This record gives sequence, structure tokens and C-alpha cells, in this order.
Amino acid sequence: MKLASMKLSNYKSVKESGVIKINEQATIFAGKNNTGKTSLIEAIYKITNGSFIDFIPEGPETTELDMKVDFSVEEFSSIQSFFRESGCTLYNHYKFRILYRYNQILNLTCFMSLQMVVEPTPGSMSSPDTHYVDLLVNQSTQSSKGTNPVYVVSHINGPDTDFRQTPNFLTPLMTLIKENFVFISGNRYVPNSEKAILQRDLSINGENLNSYLFTLHNNDETVYNTIINIFKTIFDDVTSVNTPINFDQNTNISLSFQGVNKPIQLFNCGSGFTHVLLLLCVLYSQENRIILFDEPHVYLHPSAEKAIYDLINETDNHQYLLTTHSPILINYPFKKNLYLVNKMDGISNFTQLDTVREVLNDIGVSNSDFALSEKVLFVEGPTEEAVIPMILNHFGMKQIGYNYRILKMGGTGKEFSKKSAMQNHKDKLDLILNGITESPIPYLILIDRDEKDEGRIEQLKEKYGNNIQVLERREFENYLIDCYEEIAKVINANRNENLITSEEVEQFITNLLNQTDNSVFYPSNNPIQSTLKQVIGSSILESLFHEFGLSYNKIMHGKELVSYILKNQPNKLETFKNLLEDFIQG
Repeated sequence: MKLASMKLSNYKSVKESGVIKINEQATIFAGKNNTGKTSLIEAIYKITNGSFIDFIPEGPETTELDMKVDFSVEEFSSIQSFFRESGCTLYNHYKFRILYRYNQILNLTCFMSLQMVVEPTPGSMSSPDTHYVDLLVNQSTQSSKGTNPVYVVSHINGPDTDFRQTPNFLTPLMTLIKENFVFISGNRYVPNSEKAILQRDLSINGENLNSYLFTLHNNDETVYNTIINIFKTIFDDVTSVNTPINFDQNTNISLSFQGVNKPIQLFNCGSGFTHVLLLLCVLYSQENRIILFDEPHVYLHPSAEKAIYDLINETDNHQYLLTTHSPILINYPFKKNLYLVNKMDGISNFTQLDTVREVLNDIGVSNSDFALSEKVLFVEGPTEEAVIPMILNHFGMKQIGYNYRILKMGGTGKEFSKKSAMQNHKDKLDLILNGITESPIPYLILIDRDEKDEGRIEQLKEKYGNNIQVLERREFENYLIDCYEEIAKVINANRNENLITSEEVEQFITNLLNQTDNSVFYPSNNPIQSTLKQVIGSSILESLFHEFGLSYNKIMHGKELVSYILKNQPNKLETFKNLLEDFIQG
């Protein structure tokens, strides 16, 4: 199940949230403390997990949760089978709207309606707006004798069915929805030990983490090993993690550290260790969940905080709703929707923002993202910024935490041409990167060769020393244009016409490379010694894609090409490993 949007009414300081659009990967609610951001995600969990009741009256103080969700094929089949057992048949559809009512004082939940979401067909004028079709409506009433349950189910064909008692399918339907949500509370507490019993789920505050990890260690060692290996990558002084059991059948989590003879219980370590371990258990022991995570940055060093966002970004089988006042999370390059949460006259307001700057200003911080980096790699533009991490990751130089940061320069101009500009540019870089932290931040600049001759390259190395690397070929795309099979795959994946072969791609590119008098491909008058090195590689790809009815997108198609090349013939990109590994690993 994926959450598409939600609206919350009358829960603590949230009187009317308005419609909140939920991103398929991450939605971040950012703002100062006590603004209502935690209340929003807490309400989703409490309402979907509340004790069931048939009737809660409508009123100004009644909490309501209105959600639009997309069910998977398997989930819809389950829902359909629930209804079928009661003699009802659902429309074959996957987008639904669900309405709950909730009593905060008694923790009671009432399921009010299930509707099919019918979105307009592109180009159709018949129904220009989204509309809703009732499938299940709760029409229960309250009298002096108690609750009178009435549920109306609409059929594809034929009259509606009225149920004068709670339908059998309602409990499994609500359970299916409930089990899709995982809430990690900001009030996290892990005891020093607990009974070694099997645990199916983590509690919202982590109080059963000892026995939960014990369960994984004994029943799912593959998942356990994944969690522990990543944990040791984030905290590289941890050598092992164990779940011992004593004669009283109590278990605890024990960490072993470099240079320390005896293991130390997690309970006696810093809260950051507990925090990361709790998150890793959620990420890797469960699948396809909507994770409601309250302030994931609490107790974490910036490098560990950045590391968990890297992991969240990689685990695309979950959907995340995160609350924060951390600039690192606000500025992290997720696919995300970003909401500023503030409070006026005791009432929470939710405002969707397009840029992080508005949030950063509101919570009173400045964006010094790379000040937390151990190393900074400057690259020419957005293409390199997107693909270099893929290449480094393939060759065992995975970016996790703040061990390095890749920043684009937006193309290089006079900074790398005129002598005076070179020196001035280097002085500025040294001033910034050596002055924002107590220790200087190592940096490396990776630039295209373009039209630079050996004399100009020597001047660059004179000025920048070990802080610069120049590509052997003209630009990044020159390392892609002799990967004919991979280019054919990308073209075929992006067009609906007849498939082209790698031989056709090779022939077309060879013809273009031989046009040495064409200024589109060879703009300078320098003698051509190597077409593969001197041609404008991006122009070759643009012409090739145009020939087959496509427009070459440097970032999107570049990432697709690199992905195929790393899978089939990674040696083609080994140049980047050789240029960068000393800097990354040194």
C-alpha cells in the first residue's frame, strides 16, 4: 500500500491540516519544536491502530482522518476476497479513499467509508475532475438502547447490500491497512535486558529491541547479518554485535569495540547506537511499509545522520513520512515533498514548499552541508554528479555517511583557463574548505579535457597540485560512445518502434566520428589524433538519439547507460576508479 494523500482534522493542535500530498518516497514535515508535526504522524498510527467501534458521532471535536491510498494487486485481491466471503463483489480497482473517525480520550476508531477514486482520463472531457464512488458506507446510529450498526455495500451490478451488524470483512480490511504503517516514536527507550521471547514486531518506542534482534539472530540470520554489517559500516569502531542469553532466559544486545576487551551492553552505549539499530531493524526486517518516523536525527552525529538518509534513499520498497528540524534531512536529495509546519494561536499550519531555503530560514540555520564532509569531490555538472556515485559504488567506494560529498560546479570556464583566475579560484577553495571546520577538508576537482593542450594541463597541475584530475578524453560522454550494445538497449527501452541492433549503433557512430571536418563534432582546428578522445561525445549521442526519434537527456539517459555498462563491461569506466580511488580511500 502507498499513501497518496491525507487530511487530518481535530487532533491536538491540528484543527484542519488541509490536503497533504504524500511523495512516493519521502515526505518531510519540518519546523521548530512543538508545532504539530509529530501530532500528524502520531495520529495516522493511533487512528489506524485504535480499538474498533461501530459508531462515533460527528462533531466539532471528533477527530477524522481522510486518506487516499494505492493498494498493490495482492492487497486488492485480499480485500476482494474479504468482501466476497460476505456475498459482495468489488470493482476491479486499486485507488481508494478511506475515512476514519477517532475518539482520542478512549482510543476508539470507527471505519466510516471506503470509496473508489476515479481519476480523469487524459484528454477526456466527460469527467474532468476526480470523483469518488461509494463502496462501503457506515450509516450506524446511536439510540438509548445502544449502537445500531448499519453498513451499506455497493455492488458492480444490482442493488446495494445492507448489513445490520458489523460485516465480517471489516476487521481483516482494517487489519490490512493497520499493518502497512510502522511508527517510530520520538520517545525511544531500550531496557538493559528483557525476556528472550519471539517478537513479530517492534514496539513504537523500541522497548522490545533486545528480544526483537534476538529473534532475528536466531530465526532470520540473513536479515540479521545485513543489519549488523551496515551498523558496523556506520560505526566503524564496532567489531561485533551479539544477543547473549543468561540463565534467567534474559537477553540483551552487546557491542564489541576495537581496543576494548569486554563487550558493552547497548543500554550503556550512546543513544545514537540504539537509534540507528532500531531504524536498521525496520528497514531490513520488513517490506513495503509506510514508515512514520519522528525526528530521525535525534542523538546522531551528523555523519551517522547522513548515513541513515543514504540507507533510506537506497531502500525504495518503503515509503517515509519524517518529522524534523534538521537542516541535513531538509536538504537531503530525496525524491520528496516538503512541508513547513508552524503554529499560530495554538493551531498547526502545514505549507508545502518548493525550496529548502524557506525551511532553513524558518528554523534559524544556514546551509553548510559540505562543512560536515570528510572530503569533497567537485565535478563539472549535473551529469557527473548523478553518475560518478554509481561508478564509485560499483568499484567498492560506496558513499555512506559524510565520508565524501560530490558537488557540481555547473561547468568550468575561466577558472581553469587564465593563470590569474586559476590561482584566485584555488585560493577561494582553500579559504572556504580550510576555514569552515577545525580541520581542513580535502578536495579534488575532476574536469573535462575539452580543448586543453598539454601545456594548459601542466599549468593546472602547477596551480592545483594533487587537487585536480583532468579526463583523458574530451568529456564524460566520450567514455560512453563506444559502448554500442548498451546504447542500443537504452534507445530500445525509450522508443516503441522496431528494435535497433548494436551493429547499427556502431555503424552510425563510426560514420559520425569520421566526419572530422564537421565543426559540430570537432570545433577546433587542432589535428585529429584520436577521434574517441577529441570528438564532442555528447553531440555524437545527441545526433544518434535524434536519428532514432529521441532527444538525448544527459542525466536520465546517462544514468541508464552507466547502469548497463557497469553491469556488462565495467572496465569501460575503470578510468574513473583509477582517477579517484586514491582520493576517496586515502
